[in-house]
Amino acid sequence: MSGEGNMKLYVFKASYYAYRVMIGLAEKGLKYDYIVVNPFTGENVAPWYMKMNPTGKVPTLVHGDKPVCGSAAILKYLEEEFPETSAIYPDKKSPLYEQITQFEDLVDCYYIGTLVGGSYRYPKYVPEVKNQNAWKNIWIVGHNIIPTRAAENAIKHPELADLYDKKKVNIVEYDPTEEVFKDVLEKVKNIVDTAEEKFQERADKGEKVEYFMTDNFSSADIYLMVFLKKMGLVGFSSYWEDGKHPFVTEYFKRLEQRPSVKEMFKIYDDEVRQMCDLQIEGF
Repeated sequence: MSGEGNMKLYVFKASYYAYRVMIGLAEKGLKYDYIVVNPFTGENVAPWYMKMNPTGKVPTLVHGDKPVCGSAAILKYLEEEFPETSAIYPDKKSPLYEQITQFEDLVDCYYIGTLVGGSYRYPKYVPEVKNQNAWKNIWIVGHNIIPTRAAENAIKHPELADLYDKKKVNIVEYDPTEEVFKDVLEKVKNIVDTAEEKFQERADKGEKVEYFMTDNFSSADIYLMVFLKKMGLVGFSSYWEDGKHPFVTEYFKRLEQRPSVKEMFKIYDDEVRQMCDLQIEGF
């Protein structure tokens, strides 16, 4: 396919947001170079990366000389840049396009680092505490390693000081207060409830509910599946495996067997296991 051979995807292998893009690329059959950005060494706030992605977050897709930052922007970019591949969005003029983007915004109404950091800090709110050392390590990265590296780099590279100052503000996302964490949990529950309601609405109309929101696999499925996977890894699968969300429960079991999803979730599981085994010196 034209132009696909010069794509590079910069990711952290355990990044929730990166797996959206990786599934999207797999669905479209696009080739790319996979480059790991390691937050445990502060690589995501290194000057070379901050110049490419001023947020210091992953993923970043570089196509030719053009960087595209963030999973939402990348998925839409892939859809527009490679129209000959399998579509993951309906036509922009379709009401369904707006409905899907609204659901994506709903899933992104909080930052995943806040959920992970809160789950480590306040385990009493987690129904099934699991992979706790992995979340501790993520909390250490967000609470200590990244701000320390950002402060050091701001001194060494004053031309980037404004970017590093913004990065230091973002660090609070990883260390929420108890009230902020509880608010995030309510948002998580609302996402699960909303998904179940949308499945029910489609079923009531006699529509097929193999996929979420459309008759074909779409970005809505990518968002929902990666969301549910992350919630399960952190210990919140009971939010939908409670007998009150049958559509969501069966949907997740069904779609986690889809080849692109199955392959990426295996990598995700492996990365979380490695993070569980990781001991950061000094902590």
